[in-house]
Amino acid sequence: MESLMLLENPYYNPRRKRRGRRKNPMARARALALPGTFREWTQGVDLMDAGAAVGGLAAATMLPGMLVRDTSTMGRKFMKLLVSLGAAMGAGALGKAMISASAGKAAIIGGIAGTSAQALGMFTNIKIGQPVGRRIGETFNVPSSQEQVQMIVP
Repeated sequence: MESLMLLENPYYNPRRKRRGRRKNPMARARALALPGTFREWTQGVDLMDAGAAVGGLAAATMLPGMLVRDTSTMGRKFMKLLVSLGAAMGAGALGKAMISASAGKAAIIGGIAGTSAQALGMFTNIKIGQPVGRRIGETFNVPSSQEQVQMIVP
């Protein structure tokens, strides 16, 4: 076996003592896993692309609410989604023209995320970005038509 190792790896020395061995080899693996994963997730993304994605998200969520105010019918809901997709594509075209092609792609991705969040909110009871329920110490306002007033007459 040693002769095979010497042929393949000339730096292999079976008599050399290894230093720095840890008692728990998985601790080193866990310590190195997080920075590598973070680096992998953010590889190729710069601050301009992230800003363009936020801009696409903002355009796809704010502009349709300004243009299509009432979404009581199914046709108006689809109109709002089409306006949202148009705003996402417009933000992507603007990002590509003014910043870079990758920023345009990021703006489209952010816009499609905003459009899908609106579609989930319109057609299901899932509200993204809304509080889920009542929290401890949270107060709520009761409309004046539902208030009960008790009068004590002496």
